[in-house]
Amino acid sequence: MAQHELPTSKIDRTTSWLRKIHWVTAVLVAVAYISINALGPVGTESRFLWANVHFWAGVLVICFTIPRTLLRVWVGGTDAERSAAALIRRSVHLALLSFLLSQPVLGILSVNAAGSPVILYGLGLPITLIGPSQPIASVLHSMHQFVGNAFYWVIALHIASGLFAMVRGFSIPRAS
Repeated sequence: MAQHELPTSKIDRTTSWLRKIHWVTAVLVAVAYISINALGPVGTESRFLWANVHFWAGVLVICFTIPRTLLRVWVGGTDAERSAAALIRRSVHLALLSFLLSQPVLGILSVNAAGSPVILYGLGLPITLIGPSQPIASVLHSMHQFVGNAFYWVIALHIASGLFAMVRGFSIPRAS
C-alpha cells in the first residue's frame, strides 16, 4: 500500500505519536539549554549535577528523535502543497531535525576528544565515540557552542511561525 493510501486510523495513530514525541523533545531541548546555562564553577557539585542533566537531555533527544524521524519518513510529510511557504516550513523542519540529531553527537564527540567519556549518571555506561585529541576537542566544542547558539534563532523561528499560523487562522500540519 502506498504512503498516501494508509488507513486514516493508522495515520491518526502515527501523527498522534509524532505530536507526543515532538513535545517530549521540546521539553528535553529546553532542559538541555537550561542545564548548560546553570553550570556552576569547575569542580563544584553544581557543575557535576547540571552537566549530567545536560548529558542525559542530549542522549534522550537522540533517543526520541531517531524514531520520530523514522515515523515521519514512514508516514510522509503533511505538506502536499508546492508553495514558497511550504518549502520554508519543510526547510525549517529539516534544520530542526538535523540539529536534534547532530547537536548531541557533537557534544559527545567534544567531551570524548577532550579525553573523557560521557558517563550517564545512574547508568555508569561510558559513551566513547572517538579518542582524545585536544585540537579536535577545541574545534568540536566550538562547533557545539556555535550550533547551540544558532539554534536559539531557528527554534524561535519555529515557535514564531506556529504562533503566526494560529493567530492568522491557518491550519498547522499536525505531524511534527
